Amino acid sequence: MSQSGQPATATIESRLERLERKVDVLSEALRVLAHGVEDGPFAEPGTHSAPQAARQAYEMLLTLPHGEGQDTGN
Repeated sequence: MSQSGQPATATIESRLERLERKVDVLSEALRVLAHGVEDGPFAEPGTHSAPQAARQAYEMLLTLPHGEGQDTGN
Protein backbone atom coordinates (compact mmCIF):
# COMPACT_ATOMS: atom_id res chain seq x y z
CA MET A 1 0.00 0.00 0.00
CA SER A 2 1.07 3.53 -0.55
CA GLN A 3 1.57 5.99 2.27
CA SER A 4 -1.94 7.37 1.74
CA GLY A 5 -3.42 4.01 2.67
CA GLN A 6 -4.49 3.24 -0.89
CA PRO A 7 -3.25 0.11 -2.75
CA ALA A 8 -0.57 0.71 -5.35
CA THR A 9 -1.76 1.10 -8.93
CA ALA A 10 0.24 -1.97 -10.01
CA THR A 11 -1.55 -4.05 -7.38
CA ILE A 12 -4.94 -2.87 -8.56
CA GLU A 13 -4.03 -3.59 -12.18
CA SER A 14 -2.80 -7.11 -11.42
CA ARG A 15 -5.95 -7.85 -9.41
CA LEU A 16 -8.08 -6.55 -12.28
CA GLU A 17 -6.20 -8.73 -14.78
CA ARG A 18 -6.73 -11.84 -12.61
CA LEU A 19 -10.42 -10.99 -12.28
CA GLU A 20 -10.76 -10.55 -16.04
CA ARG A 21 -9.13 -13.95 -16.67
CA LYS A 22 -11.52 -15.59 -14.21
CA VAL A 23 -14.55 -13.93 -15.81
CA ASP A 24 -13.37 -15.11 -19.25
CA VAL A 25 -13.08 -18.72 -18.04
CA LEU A 26 -16.46 -18.57 -16.30
CA SER A 27 -18.10 -17.10 -19.40
CA GLU A 28 -16.66 -19.83 -21.61
CA ALA A 29 -17.73 -22.53 -19.13
CA LEU A 30 -21.29 -21.16 -19.15
CA ARG A 31 -21.29 -21.10 -22.95
CA VAL A 32 -20.19 -24.74 -23.05
CA LEU A 33 -22.88 -25.73 -20.55
CA ALA A 34 -25.61 -23.85 -22.40
CA HIS A 35 -24.60 -25.42 -25.69
CA GLY A 36 -24.58 -28.87 -24.09
CA VAL A 37 -28.10 -28.67 -22.71
CA GLU A 38 -29.81 -27.21 -25.75
CA ASP A 39 -30.76 -30.26 -27.75
CA GLY A 40 -31.89 -29.11 -31.13
CA PRO A 41 -34.67 -30.78 -33.10
CA PHE A 42 -32.11 -32.84 -35.02
CA ALA A 43 -30.30 -34.22 -31.97
CA GLU A 44 -30.12 -37.97 -32.02
CA PRO A 45 -31.83 -39.79 -29.16
CA GLY A 46 -29.46 -41.13 -26.55
CA THR A 47 -26.75 -38.57 -27.15
CA HIS A 48 -25.07 -37.44 -23.98
CA SER A 49 -24.10 -33.89 -24.80
CA ALA A 50 -25.14 -32.44 -21.43
CA PRO A 51 -22.85 -34.67 -19.32
CA GLN A 52 -19.99 -34.11 -21.75
CA ALA A 53 -20.53 -30.36 -21.60
CA ALA A 54 -20.69 -30.47 -17.81
CA ARG A 55 -17.39 -32.34 -17.65
CA GLN A 56 -15.75 -29.92 -20.08
CA ALA A 57 -17.02 -26.91 -18.11
CA TYR A 58 -15.83 -28.47 -14.86
CA GLU A 59 -12.38 -29.04 -16.32
CA MET A 60 -12.28 -25.42 -17.46
CA LEU A 61 -13.16 -24.25 -13.97
CA LEU A 62 -10.36 -26.37 -12.54
CA THR A 63 -7.91 -24.16 -14.43
CA LEU A 64 -8.90 -21.19 -12.28
CA PRO A 65 -6.26 -20.51 -9.64
CA HIS A 66 -7.59 -21.08 -6.14
CA GLY A 67 -6.29 -18.88 -3.38
CA GLU A 68 -3.92 -16.90 -5.59
CA GLY A 69 -4.09 -13.30 -4.48
CA GLN A 70 -7.49 -13.65 -2.88
CA ASP A 71 -8.66 -10.75 -0.81
CA THR A 72 -8.83 -11.36 2.90
CA GLY A 73 -11.35 -8.59 3.37
CA ASN A 74 -8.80 -6.21 4.90
